Amino acid sequence: AGAAQRYQLVFMDLHMPVLDGHAATLQLRQDRRFDRLPIIALTANAMADQWRRCQREGFDDRLSKPVIPAELYRMLQHYLPVGLRAAWDEGGDEGGDEGEDAGAAPAALPAGVPGLDLAAARQAVNGDEALLLKVLRLFRHEERHGAGRIRAAIGRRDYEEAARHAHTLRGLAQSLAADGIAQLAGQLEAAVRRQPAPADVAPALAALDAALAQVCAGLDRD
Repeated sequence: AGAAQRYQLVFMDLHMPVLDGHAATLQLRQDRRFDRLPIIALTANAMADQWRRCQREGFDDRLSKPVIPAELYRMLQHYLPVGLRAAWDEGGDEGGDEGEDAGAAPAALPAGVPGLDLAAARQAVNGDEALLLKVLRLFRHEERHGAGRIRAAIGRRDYEEAARHAHTLRGLAQSLAADGIAQLAGQLEAAVRRQPAPADVAPALAALDAALAQVCAGLDRD
């Protein structure tokens, strides 16, 4: 019962490495503890036949990729319990990095952020700057060291984990119009499937590190 109470909502990427979202959802729906757990399909394929398949498998809703933050927020408002929705609205998403002050993020959107198309990102949230700032803070907090996670997984020869990290980063960057980061993460995702030696992807990881540092530095400014 603990797991069923701990998880309130699942966003399921249909194209995850190793175990895809279709198979993972079928496994969850075979466990009666998760009968009432909302599962949202994340997919770049918005075709009706795929959505019918998802409904048969037990998905509750779908969210297209690249994710539009306003649509993500609508899903959170619709499916999360009232208490958790209130925590999100009050800014409870910032847990704080160890050794880093998450509160150092800007209190308002900067005029511009190198490496990020703020105009496109603002349009994606229908001009809701408070929502966009919240999403950018989450990205800054969670993905500043994204390249390091990929590098560490490759160093352990854990190519599946490396691919997952790259895949997640690519999707997040696409949703925020950080196209350079998205492109670099996508290239790394493809490269690690070939199980390269760490030295072979070192230049690509260095480029991703630099791109993330550029965007996060822009978000660090008041």
